[in-house]
Amino acid sequence: SPVKVLGEPAAPGAVSASAMRKRRLTRARKTRLWAAAVLYDRAGLFHKSHWMVRHALRGYARKAPRGANRARWRISFPQGYGHLVTPHAKRHGLPTALVWGLMREESAFNPRLVSRANAVGLMQLLRSTARRFRGRDRRAITMTTLKRPARNVPIGTRYLGWLLRLFQGHTALAVASYNAGETKVFSWVQARGHLPTDHFVETIPFRETRRYVKRVLGSAFAYAVLADEPNPVLPVAAVIPPALVVKSRSWQKRARRWVRQRRKAKHRAAKKRRRKTRRKRR
Repeated sequence: SPVKVLGEPAAPGAVSASAMRKRRLTRARKTRLWAAAVLYDRAGLFHKSHWMVRHALRGYARKAPRGANRARWRISFPQGYGHLVTPHAKRHGLPTALVWGLMREESAFNPRLVSRANAVGLMQLLRSTARRFRGRDRRAITMTTLKRPARNVPIGTRYLGWLLRLFQGHTALAVASYNAGETKVFSWVQARGHLPTDHFVETIPFRETRRYVKRVLGSAFAYAVLADEPNPVLPVAAVIPPALVVKSRSWQKRARRWVRQRRKAKHRAAKKRRRKTRRKRR
């Protein structure tokens, strides 16, 4: 309540003149914020333009993206780095709406963002993941290079395309695995693959992944609507294919085998270090 903020006593339901001034200032501030958002959007600083609209100027979302309000939606859902997203999404069989939706939720279009888990750039890639999916480009993968959109977007789209093929085109599972890893998602499929997709998403045990999947799919749908696609609904299957449930069992066996091999390799490396230390002491 603006009356409480100003510290003025008032009867329940009463609005003082100073509160009205406060409201007028708020409207003026919103006008200035919209002007700043438009300028940032035109400058290509999408992480600044869409952030203000998304978190401070949320009134646009109460109306459909039609007429003048469509421009407000476009600022909130910017098609940033389209010269990179469009060709690489097409190359890896991805809807551009899905790539933009994921980018919006991963980094908020900030190419220099580094998360607490050391995920870097527009599509929030770990260096280990980037090394797996860098393709024929054998240049070094560093924190600095992953902050460059021209390096980050091709690797991220290749990884997302691989996940979509791995999960047989099931968009919700591919998005979940982008956040939690394919091994975790296969374990959930093995345990609850009989559930419909919407129920499956609601039973994801990781709260972050559960919310992430819904945010990415929601943003992707908004992008598809703004692109005037004839059928903006993303190809999210209503049920998980039985073949994926069977595949999850073999994947879990492979994952357990890989964990055992990694433990043995670490054990051998530790033994070598101990031997070297003993030799030095002698």
